[in-house]
Amino acid sequence: MNTHWASHNVYWSNYTDVKSKLAESGIRYIRDGTFNEVFVRVNDLYESLGVKTIMITGRWKSGLMPQPLNPSLIDDELKHFQNITNIDAIVGIEAPNEYDGSHGSDPDWVGTIRNYTNNVYSKVKANQRLKNIPVLGPSLIDLKAYEAVGSLDLSIDFVNQHMYQ
Repeated sequence: MNTHWASHNVYWSNYTDVKSKLAESGIRYIRDGTFNEVFVRVNDLYESLGVKTIMITGRWKSGLMPQPLNPSLIDDELKHFQNITNIDAIVGIEAPNEYDGSHGSDPDWVGTIRNYTNNVYSKVKANQRLKNIPVLGPSLIDLKAYEAVGSLDLSIDFVNQHMYQ
């Protein structure tokens, strides 16, 4: 289940109620972005309910959205994993979400997502704390986008597909 713990809406203001509903549902795996607010929830949900999280990477260049991804921010993004009390709370680290639909003014979005994914994989596998966590490929919206990106076998442990097509 995809969550948005960093969004200051129902997820944030009604966390106790949402957490209760999550517990009632029996869901044990969620997916969210690598933001400080999210790591607080990841810790709590794992410690209290045993819920594990797939962490979605992806930082963009500054400016009005949509902006291209900024691979120079991957190190800063991965530093947030220090906020995880128990690394077993993380079941996977995912390359950016649906970049084919959110790349904005990036004319080489295919090269960007391939480069970003490769950098995430290399940095995760070089990190002593994170190296055993599987890296999932980027999710894409369109079948043609998967064809354009091609194989990422050397940069991921598992593929990732959103079945919109």
